[in-house]
Order: sequence, then structure tokens, then C-alpha cells
Amino acid sequence: MSAVATTHQRFAERLRLLRRAKALTGRALAERAGLPEHAVYRIEASAKGTSPRVPTLGEAVALADALGVDLAHLVAADVMSVTVPLGGAR
Repeated sequence: MSAVATTHQRFAERLRLLRRAKALTGRALAERAGLPEHAVYRIEASAKGTSPRVPTLGEAVALADALGVDLAHLVAADVMSVTVPLGGAR
């Protein structure tokens, strides 16, 4: 597996974890981020190496904003170092 694929899979897994921690559906996250619902599900599917969908930088920023986290939370190298802020404030 290439480093790029691993990075995308890590992003996708973190996206799913944060979305679930915020109790959001893919549809709700997509609406908050201004993205099509299928885009969120395809990005998350990248975690399993299926139907890979690499988000653009703009999409990644929109997803982070919709989750109420800094972009760094989605792209940090270590999943365990990510804290999930609960509530509406960042």
C-alpha cells in the first residue's frame, strides 16, 4: 500500500469516527458541509480501500468546519492524538 493511499484511508477513517462521535448521518454532514451526500459516503469508503474518493482541499476544509474541528484533526498523522470536541464550539 502506498503512503498516499494510507493517508487517504486514515483521513476517511477519522472522518467517519468524528461524524459518528457527533451523532451525524452522512446526509447531515453533507448538508452542513455543502457537499453531495454520495461524496461523504465515497470518501468514508476509502477507509476500507473500496470506491476511493479523495477529497479536494476545499472539501476537506468544509468537512472539518461542518464537524466543528480544525482541519488538522482530520489530517493528523496519529489517530489516537485526535480529540473529539463535543458540542458546538471549537
